[in-house]
Amino acid sequence: MDIFEVPMQAISTFERVTRLNVTIHDFSGSLRPFLAPEYFQHGQPLCRAVKASPSAENCHNLEIHRLRWEILHQPDGRIHLCHAGLVEWVVPGLQDGKLIWILFAGQRTASPHLTKHQRDTSRAPRISPWTPETKMPPPVEDDEATLILESLRQLAARLQIWLAEARKYFSEPRSQELAFPRDSDQTQELLATRRLEIRRFIHNHHTEPFNMTELANRLCLSESRLRHAVKEIYGVTLTELVLEARIRTAVSLLSHSSLSVREVGMQSGFQDYSNFHRSFQKRMNMTPYKFRKQVEKSC
Repeated sequence: MDIFEVPMQAISTFERVTRLNVTIHDFSGSLRPFLAPEYFQHGQPLCRAVKASPSAENCHNLEIHRLRWEILHQPDGRIHLCHAGLVEWVVPGLQDGKLIWILFAGQRTASPHLTKHQRDTSRAPRISPWTPETKMPPPVEDDEATLILESLRQLAARLQIWLAEARKYFSEPRSQELAFPRDSDQTQELLATRRLEIRRFIHNHHTEPFNMTELANRLCLSESRLRHAVKEIYGVTLTELVLEARIRTAVSLLSHSSLSVREVGMQSGFQDYSNFHRSFQKRMNMTPYKFRKQVEKSC
């Protein structure tokens, strides 16, 4: 596993252990290049049902307005019960006293014995957002809720340590790092270095017209061997890796910049607007314009 995959691995491990879903409000944009766009939206079925109900405004008031202020004074995170009765775990990421992200994990329902939580004071929905067929998550009690909160704290700490370590890898490599190996140990080191360089090159250059020849030369490979190596290592093509990086950048710009949709496409590495529109819609199941409107509605 290379360093660019650490955030995904850490979050996936937390999700498998807790059987909860992680959502991130990434204000710094530092995690967006390394995670699928779905992690930055509350897309779980129960959340979607509440946000499609008449009480959706209560969700926005809690998540967007009150929480971002309150969580600054709760650096160890909290367990809260939303107005619709769902339990959620929340831990902030702070850097120099500033909020860089918020990690959410959810959801469960509350056991009658759950006491270690903060209740949303908004009025409960008059009409249940759930249908009789809705499968509700199991209730959680204090002991398990405390364990989950500590696990989310550990995930937040892991991500912050990773971010500090990863910054040095964003710079370009020294030329001798990619020289031909002289023994088996150097061969293994070279393979690891090449794997890292593929990710690093894409991270640094995906917003430009992509130069496969330059990457192949850096890795001392032919272009055909480079394509084969990428497919072998990552299970997808080089084109797909670059496209995913561009979509993630577009998602970040649509969420946090005032650029027009067309400018977002250009700044994300798409030279043709129709290709950007088509690629974004295929990946996100909505147009860039609709995605931005959805973001604006939730802010």
